[in-house]
Amino acid sequence: MSQLAILSARHYSSSPCPNHKEPHGKPSRKRLTKEQKAAIEFPPELKELITGMMLSDGSLRIHGKDAYLQIGQKDKEFVYHLSNLFAKIGIVGAPPIECKSIIKPSGNLRISYLLTTFTMPYLTELHSECYRKVEGKNVKVIPSNIDSLLTPIALAYWLSGDGSYCQTTGRITIATNSFSPDEVELLRKILLDKFNLESTRISGGIKGKDQYKIRTP
Repeated sequence: MSQLAILSARHYSSSPCPNHKEPHGKPSRKRLTKEQKAAIEFPPELKELITGMMLSDGSLRIHGKDAYLQIGQKDKEFVYHLSNLFAKIGIVGAPPIECKSIIKPSGNLRISYLLTTFTMPYLTELHSECYRKVEGKNVKVIPSNIDSLLTPIALAYWLSGDGSYCQTTGRITIATNSFSPDEVELLRKILLDKFNLESTRISGGIKGKDQYKIRTP
């Protein structure tokens, strides 16, 4: 197991706010002009970060002509970390939103944080690579060039978004439930070929669902 994977596999559970309506129709509280958007450049490291988050808790939505990125997590520090990185190039117009919801049937209060960027042409390009239409709905898929996209930085943020580390066994489990069995196998192959990370495919834990997670041996 690489030290990168061990250090990066912090468990950040995803829990977008189900009752908050603003981000789906209003990506931010102000807008950028077409000229301002054209002047923004995404550094390679930020693109790699976005790749990692798209493998985990990130989602892209089309609003108007372009797409915006949305990330929901329980870990406030991590979400603000992402927000600060995005703010450096000017693609966020508001801080993350605190969302509260009730978990059924326990009735426990769940607090999560939702980060939404401006709509950007680069994110629109990424949307075309990360989604396909299935029965009229946009379904997240693994980009065809994921082999080249999955860098150490992308891996670190993927694990930070959807990885959990068991201190007792030393194993890392990555929630890949949203991807097809073939896509999960592709990710496992890349982890082995590029990072020498051996893994197994395990059940996603939902009875009757053809969903799987990746776990290191």
